[in-house]
Amino acid sequence: MAVVSVRGELDLSTRELLLRVLTDALRGDVVDRVEIDLAELEFMDACGVSAFLSFRGQAEAEGKTIALRQATGLPLRVLAMTGVLGVLGAKADDATGQGHAG
Repeated sequence: MAVVSVRGELDLSTRELLLRVLTDALRGDVVDRVEIDLAELEFMDACGVSAFLSFRGQAEAEGKTIALRQATGLPLRVLAMTGVLGVLGAKADDATGQGHAG
């Protein structure tokens, strides 16, 4: 398992950098899951949602999984409003840090 922490803002200007970092984390035979920690992510728009969905497709194509963790504030609201929390491997309690990584 690999863990990637995302902080600051996730939008059109940072989307490609995030995808490169996530793709790098996915490489290697020993990585079967990438957990994405959003505890320090302050802002996210639709480009962020798109990036996570794109990365999920890439991971699944390689037989691997992803999970979002610790989303709060605006990023959590964006993920919830777009209905992708469950699709991206996060339960509501996990996304807010109240659950367990599983």
